[in-house]
Amino acid sequence: MHKLLTDKPGEKMLLLGNEAIARGAIEAGVAFTSTYPGTPSSEISTNFFQVARESDLYFEYCTNEKIAMEVAAAAASSGVRSMCVMKHVGVNVAADALMTLAYVGVKGGMVILSADDPFMFSSQNEQDNRYYAKLSGLPMLEPSSVEEAKELLPYAFDLSEKLQEPVLFRTTTRINHSSGVVTLGKIKKPDIKGNFTKDPLNLVVVPAVARKLRQLGIQVWGWHYVRGNNPLGEANKAIERVVNLQLDGYVIDAEGPYKERGKAAAAKKFMDRVRKGLPNTPIALSSYRFPSYHPQLPWREFLEQCDYNMPQVYWMFSENSGEQLARCVREFQSITPYRPIIPTGAAFKERGWKPDPSEVEEFLETAKNLNLTAANLYSWDSCRANLPEVWQTSAEYEWFPQPKPDDITEQYIAALNKRDLNGIIELYNSNAVHITAARSIQGYDEMRIWYETLLSSLLPKAKFLHTGFSGGGNSRHLTWTATSELGAVHNGNDTFGLYKGKITYHYSFFTLSPLETA
Repeated sequence: MHKLLTDKPGEKMLLLGNEAIARGAIEAGVAFTSTYPGTPSSEISTNFFQVARESDLYFEYCTNEKIAMEVAAAAASSGVRSMCVMKHVGVNVAADALMTLAYVGVKGGMVILSADDPFMFSSQNEQDNRYYAKLSGLPMLEPSSVEEAKELLPYAFDLSEKLQEPVLFRTTTRINHSSGVVTLGKIKKPDIKGNFTKDPLNLVVVPAVARKLRQLGIQVWGWHYVRGNNPLGEANKAIERVVNLQLDGYVIDAEGPYKERGKAAAAKKFMDRVRKGLPNTPIALSSYRFPSYHPQLPWREFLEQCDYNMPQVYWMFSENSGEQLARCVREFQSITPYRPIIPTGAAFKERGWKPDPSEVEEFLETAKNLNLTAANLYSWDSCRANLPEVWQTSAEYEWFPQPKPDDITEQYIAALNKRDLNGIIELYNSNAVHITAARSIQGYDEMRIWYETLLSSLLPKAKFLHTGFSGGGNSRHLTWTATSELGAVHNGNDTFGLYKGKITYHYSFFTLSPLETA
């Protein structure tokens, strides 16, 4: 039996770095391996070749590195854990496939090993392939010892499956050709049977797909996981893709990398460039559900230039989807700036958990009861293939019930647009109070003076836009914008307290920004 198939967890073994890497992949349950061999990575391929003759592992020597990456990607797209191995200059040959794969993603874990060769012991150059991680936007792991090389491989596969993206694994000659004592772990039984589902809308990366969806009346938005290490580079790539694919909107997924110290400046730089490059494209932020848990994230810098907030309300290992959504909305209503919320619910499987159809229905029902204009579920491909009951529940959910009378917040904005002072005043009780940070007024007479000033002096000929509301019963929270001859309001934020269907308490917050002049 090959020594790398030794199934004795806890036993120590002296291994060459490349042997330790192969062992780590075997412990991770790798089922498909491919390579175009080149020093300093060669022994990894040799060991995979030998192990494949004694186990269920599939191994393939390929014509070149591009083919090696493509066949490994095909396996990963079928849900099989795969690994392709090459030396650093081989990534240049495979770069075309790598960049496209970064957009398409994978289902099963996929690790791409690049064996770099500082000092050119056996190569024509000593390029640093860490830059490929920046260029592609893919995560990269880099072990610092033989033992760590083995230990990082299972994590690399898990990370790939969590992100549904390949993971780059960079080594150097000193790691590949050093020897060290490693502690053997448990060998995970590989899943050697793949299941490929034809999915041209996700796997065919050409503008024709976007055009076809648009013909069917489906808006096409782009989604982008951002890291902030190169904010202008990420922004320019986003602008290029949105323009080239003629996308209807753009979603920014900002998570862990943007919680690092100093990333607020990167967020502002990124958002300034994106908004300047996409002035008329709706932009949304997709991030954590509870901002109180993640104060390090630069919420203000992102939301100030977003049109929507799409928090990820994933209730994993819980059964209170509605309660979590309600808390999410409350927390975002308490921070500035507030943006209309379109929450993202859970429709995926992870670590043995999956949502129950009743939880998905509760999530959607809560969104509707909170007067949110829309909701969405992640992810379409995983749900349809793996959770048919959840797919059916979401597809059959009646989001648009029988029309209801306009909410008082909508009546209020409509009256402002008509400049109907009597209609505005009729929305209030006779003893109503109106409060801003600068003053408080009460009664119809003072209300009329205020609205005359607002509509004739502060915002003459303004167009008001109702951007969202929440609440029910005797309370409402309203967001709005306005544009006029003298300036614009981007952050209108009002609270109504009602009695017998009319406004008794009204708190307003907004700032008037002057119009930009050429």
